[in-house]
Amino acid sequence: MSIGKVRTPGTYTEINTNTQRTGLAGQNHKIVIVTDDVQSVENGLPTAIYDKTTADSKFGVGSVAGRMMDAMVQISQGVNVEGLGK
Repeated sequence: MSIGKVRTPGTYTEINTNTQRTGLAGQNHKIVIVTDDVQSVENGLPTAIYDKTTADSKFGVGSVAGRMMDAMVQISQGVNVEGLGK
C-alpha cells in the first residue's frame, strides 16, 4: 500500500506561523449549573451568574449556586456560568 509522494523536489511551501489563529473560532465554553435552588425569575431559562453575590441575589442567600460559583471563580476568573433552578 503506497501513501504517495510526501515530498516533491523543487516545490517550495511557505508557512506563516504569525497568522495561524486567523479565522479560527474562539473556544468560548459555558457552564450551566443545575440546582434545587429556587430561581427568582420563573421563565425556565438559565440565568447568567458572574459571582457569588449575583448568584445569591438570583437564587437566595446561601444558595448551592452561590457556593458553586464561588468555587469556580477561585479556579478560573474568566469562567462563563449560567444557573438554572427549580
